[in-house]
Amino acid sequence: MLPFLVDMARLFELFVAEWLQQHLPGTVMPRTQDVVRMGSTGYVEFRIDLTPHDADAGTCLAVMDTKYKITDTPTSDDVAQIVAYAVAMGARKGVLIYPRRLSLPFRAEVGGISVQAASFPIDGDVEAGGRGFVEEIAAVLARAHLTAQRRAFAIESDCRGPG
Repeated sequence: MLPFLVDMARLFELFVAEWLQQHLPGTVMPRTQDVVRMGSTGYVEFRIDLTPHDADAGTCLAVMDTKYKITDTPTSDDVAQIVAYAVAMGARKGVLIYPRRLSLPFRAEVGGISVQAASFPIDGDVEAGGRGFVEEIAAVLARAHLTAQRRAFAIESDCRGPG
């Protein structure tokens, strides 16, 4: 038998993406592996794990990056990465997704981008972990949707000028 390696980080990413596809409401369309090219030549690029979009408006509600590692808190590199992704996609929310609950909840505001850690615990009852994960992500996306609506209303009001 030939030996083989399993890229667990990629497998976790695909698992989370499929779970969200199956369990988020129809008003949210999760996309995977969005590519954003930068610079004059487009040589530098970001590949973003998950970008849930509003199914009606087509706008990116948040950016999400899966992290298949055991940690107590996100690293500064993880936070910087998700903030860069959010800026590139024009999103105001970034979520780092881990396969185990962090010992302390993580939420931060960086340059107008709300960053938080979420968990899809796979070390126990996956169904129960998945339900809790979807509830957490649905709440993040609902807040992102409200923020987007408020911004659209503010822009519309600014365009109309004084009443």
